[in-house]
Amino acid sequence: MPVQGHLKEHFPMKFVIGLVAGASALCLASSAFAAPPPPIAPGDGAFTVLFFKSDHRAVAVAAVTAFMKSTPTSKALASGVCVSRTNATDFLTYGTYANFEDLLTTRSVMPSAETLALWKLQYRANFKPLIPFTSPDGKTVEHFFRFSVPTNNTDAFAQAAAKLSAQLAADNKGASLLVAMPVGGGEDEANVMHVRMIYPDNKSLGMALDNFFKGGKAGVPFREMRALATGMIGNIEDCEQFPIAQK
Repeated sequence: MPVQGHLKEHFPMKFVIGLVAGASALCLASSAFAAPPPPIAPGDGAFTVLFFKSDHRAVAVAAVTAFMKSTPTSKALASGVCVSRTNATDFLTYGTYANFEDLLTTRSVMPSAETLALWKLQYRANFKPLIPFTSPDGKTVEHFFRFSVPTNNTDAFAQAAAKLSAQLAADNKGASLLVAMPVGGGEDEANVMHVRMIYPDNKSLGMALDNFFKGGKAGVPFREMRALATGMIGNIEDCEQFPIAQK
């Protein structure tokens, strides 16, 4: 995914290990006996995301996926990895929680130093969903946007997003929308809203895009959101979600 204004310093390994442990974004477990995560109600939910840029992305993603599927943790509802189609280096990992208390008090298990050495951490941030959301299970294709939204437009932006969410679900079975604002993202995420249009496969995304450009109903609330923002960057990502095994 495109990253604007990310930190350019080279992080020492000890710092990266400590940050990954503290952020608890690498906190996944075997999904063989796990139920899909429950829906996140209005006012609930929290996410933590680590953004990476690796020159060995395919190897890194394979390693982190294997780690996520086999390593237990506590309190997280689900976690996953998303890989950008825009370039050959960017990917992210994330954890989904019922609330910020669980996010900030969970305990994580770290991957090995050898695995971490394959990644180059850009920055990390926590996020709060602004509309009800159900975390998807399995592989998805996600149309990801970063909207620059002035603070006084946040409520109206969320209201327009709720209308878009309802229309996407009506137009395409299996489609969903995540809208989240950063909490503690620093200058990298200042006044930025993350919007993810989530689809089960490429066909569903393609149909949605065709419908939008033909004047479909989803375009109305999307244009409302665009009018409330001062800028927008879009990207398509391949993602995979893993529910947490219940202990």
